[in-house]
Amino acid sequence: MGKKSGPSLKAKKGWKFLYRLALGKKFITQSGVVGYLLKKSKTSCNVYVIEMPKSPDFQDIDTGVPDMYWYGKKTWAATTEIKEVTNGKLPTRKRRK
Repeated sequence: MGKKSGPSLKAKKGWKFLYRLALGKKFITQSGVVGYLLKKSKTSCNVYVIEMPKSPDFQDIDTGVPDMYWYGKKTWAATTEIKEVTNGKLPTRKRRK
């Protein structure tokens, strides 16, 4: 028959999809969220979030402290773009010129 029908997704250069990460591995997202991959399927992944960026988007509006809603076990799309954290070091961001 040939090619499959439907869209073909590719992660950005230097990034990979969450479903391609091995279980138990640490990762970081483009927004700076750090977590571990717990379980994965074709469409979704269970992750455990341990660190959030210091951004107003992830803080309690009234107090300004980190909002605990964002931490802990979450379900994300399997196509979330991530970088694997290796040797306990977070990948460094390249600055644009």
